[in-house]
Amino acid sequence: MKTYTYIDNSNLFIEGRRVSAVSKYMAPNIYDAMNYNILDYDWEVSYRELHNFLCKRNNSEIGGAKLWGSPPPGDNFWNHVEKQGFKKEVYDRNSQGKEKKLMLQLLMQLLKMRTQ
Repeated sequence: MKTYTYIDNSNLFIEGRRVSAVSKYMAPNIYDAMNYNILDYDWEVSYRELHNFLCKRNNSEIGGAKLWGSPPPGDNFWNHVEKQGFKKEVYDRNSQGKEKKLMLQLLMQLLKMRTQ
């Protein structure tokens, strides 16, 4: 059976920093980390390890591994992510700084996969 992996990079990044803050005792629990915006700014994602963990290191079982997000200005981040095994889906934020198009495209992709 093929594995399909879809990740919203912004949520992964923010929530990863919250969980790391709790694990380092910077916040007593995840609820306080969320309510008081306590983040571990030293935490970073290892996209290679994430890809290996989610896709089980067996390329024959990978139906798709996509990372969704918006581009930081002047950054080669998304090229790095592709080299780690993910296909990128990049969308600009709207005028309010929200990723509405990204979320809509992600939802549409998931629904499409569900109906196939």
